Amino acid sequence: MLIPRDHAFTRGRSLAVGLLSTMMLAACGGGSNPQLPRDVGANSSASSSSNSSSSSSSSTPALVVQDAPLGWVNHYINDKTGNQHPISGGEGATAESTYVVTNRKEFRDALANVNSPTYATDPAAARLEPKIIYVKGTIYGNQLDDGSFADENYYRVTPNNSRFFFDLYVKHYDQEYRDALQKKIDETGDQAAKDELDLISRSEGGRRSQFANQQKAVIEFTVPANTSILGVGDDAKLVDGYLSINTLNTLKDAVDPTNSNIIIRNMEFQAPLDLAPAWSPSDGEHGNWNARYKAITVITGRNIWIDHCTFSDGEHPDYLEPRPLPVYLPEEQRKLIQRHDGLLDIEDGSDFITISYSIFKDHDKTLMIGSGDSRGARYDRDGNLEEGSDRDRNRITFYGNLWENSTQRSPRVRFGKVHLFNNYYVGDTDQEEYKTSYAIGMGVESSILSESNVFEYTGSKANVDLILDNYYGYQFKDNGSWLNGTAISTELEASAKTKTEAKRTAAENANNKLKETDRFIIGDFTTNLGWTPPYEYTTGASAEAVKHYVLENAGAGKLNIQPPQ
Repeated sequence: MLIPRDHAFTRGRSLAVGLLSTMMLAACGGGSNPQLPRDVGANSSASSSSNSSSSSSSSTPALVVQDAPLGWVNHYINDKTGNQHPISGGEGATAESTYVVTNRKEFRDALANVNSPTYATDPAAARLEPKIIYVKGTIYGNQLDDGSFADENYYRVTPNNSRFFFDLYVKHYDQEYRDALQKKIDETGDQAAKDELDLISRSEGGRRSQFANQQKAVIEFTVPANTSILGVGDDAKLVDGYLSINTLNTLKDAVDPTNSNIIIRNMEFQAPLDLAPAWSPSDGEHGNWNARYKAITVITGRNIWIDHCTFSDGEHPDYLEPRPLPVYLPEEQRKLIQRHDGLLDIEDGSDFITISYSIFKDHDKTLMIGSGDSRGARYDRDGNLEEGSDRDRNRITFYGNLWENSTQRSPRVRFGKVHLFNNYYVGDTDQEEYKTSYAIGMGVESSILSESNVFEYTGSKANVDLILDNYYGYQFKDNGSWLNGTAISTELEASAKTKTEAKRTAAENANNKLKETDRFIIGDFTTNLGWTPPYEYTTGASAEAVKHYVLENAGAGKLNIQPPQ
């Protein structure tokens, strides 16, 4: 839908401020300053690593909802030019490049910027022009242009008649079943058994990949640079589709080839179902399922702000799936089919990103930062660090977020300088669905600063050791966080040290991971991160203050965003 040219934005200011001046928080009403009541305490703004107080008083300043991006996103610098570029998203979009979308086709057209006069002669250039996309209602990623919905049969016969059947793919890993079919064929020559065995054999190979690639082609929405995606009202959703941000693929010929400059706000994302997840028998002791899709995947993405969004598995949680494999285990010990991968993954040298006031709930592998333990430093033929390398990148800020029933990776970090403050975690270690395994993962060469985060966990394993797990990281600092109302900074850092030392000892004894030290560093535990956030921020002075602040403000539908009339 084309928006009239008189759309009103405040000019001469960044989009983060200009747009937000007309997008007051619905919970606060009118044009009042969007802040919490005075009894929601905060510590003074700081960019240091000093310990935060755990007390509050009526004189403590309120935690104020930020109406402009805060954190690493404000410090994007082009690697090659050294120029700093404040995030602006679609600021400056013309009327032709401002859209209201209600379905998959309209959304894809808007991302391609088909209404731009440039599109007719240079579609690639049109995609990179500033564009603002208002999402109204629910967009279904699997809804085809004719209004019908793609399903297993559609992906199976389009475009190459792959004849992939997931149930037969599962049976490929059931040798007893296959032997029974072969015996039937040998004894009776049964044609139906021959056909089924042939399909089982083919399902394990290229047919699954063909099927999966066809699903990807339907449900993927590629987000180009200089884009703002804004959910309208309280019901803007993307269901059974996902956003893909791949900066290097879309900015090859741009003046600034690493600046994604993308803003995503006030959207709910229900992660898509992978209809052909892969079974990996050698993944872990008894194999594992591996799904392909996230709700948002960021690859080589830089200068990105994701704010007031909600992420979940929606109406299709994995715990409802059967447990078919491995067949040699009792059924209750087999692995649930996993139809979802992460909710948000940030990979391949992504950088300068802020995630604020968002909800991550009811999910297993929630959020991964970094693309692999051995992918920190990749060099071209001339010895230059490639753009997709993670080392010295992955600078990401998380604040004001709710992690509810997140089993793990909240987040898990590789190589990054990650700052988490004023976040609220809640879960249970014994519940049947989405039982908490750990919250924050210390991956290789990660450097994590945690401040005024609130952890509320129940269950038999709800102690300070639940908060962190170690994946060869060794740099972690906490200021003023709480577990079930008790200040835990000293205990949390001690737990981090113990787990770091245990992981290192295990690696030395196994003589395996240390073979990779040419690819990443395994160091002694330290709370000296060697960096401080290059921005001012305010941390909560009490667990109740942070909890109230997050519950009041996190998630989609909290911003009263309306398209221009």
